[in-house]
Amino acid sequence: MPWRGVRVRTEGLPAAVAYAGGVIDGRAAGESAPRYKGWRVVASLGVVTVIAYGTTQYLFSLIVHPVASDLGWSHAQIDGAYSWGLAVSAVAGVPIGAACDRYGARAIMAAGAALLATSLALLTVVATPLEFQLVWGAGIGLGTALTYYPVSFTAVAQWFRYERPRAFSRLTFIGAFSSTIFYPATGVLIARYGWREALWYLAAVNLFVSLPSALAFVRRAPRVPARDGDDDERSVSVAAAIRTLPFWMMTAALSIGYLASTVILAEHVAYLTGRGYPSAAVASAAGLLGVAYLPGRWLANVGARRLPPTVLLALVLFAEAAGVVLLAAQRSWVGVIAYLAVFGAAYGAMAPVRGGLVAHFFGPTSYGRISAIQNLPVALGAAAGPVIAGVLIDRFGYPVALGGCVTAFIAAGLLALRTR
Repeated sequence: MPWRGVRVRTEGLPAAVAYAGGVIDGRAAGESAPRYKGWRVVASLGVVTVIAYGTTQYLFSLIVHPVASDLGWSHAQIDGAYSWGLAVSAVAGVPIGAACDRYGARAIMAAGAALLATSLALLTVVATPLEFQLVWGAGIGLGTALTYYPVSFTAVAQWFRYERPRAFSRLTFIGAFSSTIFYPATGVLIARYGWREALWYLAAVNLFVSLPSALAFVRRAPRVPARDGDDDERSVSVAAAIRTLPFWMMTAALSIGYLASTVILAEHVAYLTGRGYPSAAVASAAGLLGVAYLPGRWLANVGARRLPPTVLLALVLFAEAAGVVLLAAQRSWVGVIAYLAVFGAAYGAMAPVRGGLVAHFFGPTSYGRISAIQNLPVALGAAAGPVIAGVLIDRFGYPVALGGCVTAFIAAGLLALRTR
């Protein structure tokens, strides 16, 4: 049924989307109207996304050094918690994706915000590596599965068809501010109050900002029946999608790429701190990653209109490799800023590139389940990264770990180029 009250000019629109009186079907050109409800959903998804990533992924690299110093744990023990969290998130993502396809993202993201708040509070009382790994692995892992991009991308794919690339771009543009906000803010909290007190503040942000935002503004997309002559968007079933070779080649490339990028995000603050840079200054500088995301996501949007998606993915992976080379070669703050600019732009571009791949090849109907199945090996690869890196760092130092990341990015890029 049409959306009532949404009227736009119909000159030049395809016949399939122009109806008498200028009333536009909610799945067609009406998406471009500023009052289209999907844009409010995108904004609220962005708020939840910013907080979810800021209080988990970008938090972790900031607490590695203080937790290790305070409790006397090794990098391998601490990084293992992050890996368990990624593994739990990947496994839980499959049923969560199916639920999102069927029921929408509202209750899922609200539950995730509540769980993240609870888990962050519990981390303040852990006393052993096992307790730390259990709370981060089970609590944070499940919470991120409920709030990260796979859920918000599914909601966007459901709300948008004709404006889907712009909606993905806008969502990830908002999400780019996560590191810009939370790296320096969390760094200041840790420096002033300690890592435990900082976690209480981050728990409160999830409870009092993210949770209400999800409940108040995230809505399920309306299901609009097809009309005669409408050009329906084709969708591929889950079974058909996972039988295609491109699905598995892209999944392999993403798995290797995220293995390497997770290592960098988990360790770059600790690495630079170990090189003699002040920890508070490094945390503030790391916030520039979010600034670098913005041109990266703009370039990804431009590139999506000019390049095959697998070529665009390869270019992003090669750029990440170049960023890690700059990190390893830095000798001053100039080198650090160069690393943050290059790696940040490339990593920022990865989110919309990855989100658009599933929608482009397989459509929106089973987006949540297909992306969750793809995310399972991707997240497991990412989970393996910090464990492997922790062992390499403890035994051989950071140069070996960084060299392995560069090799992984190049291999993943070549695999993406081979995908047809």
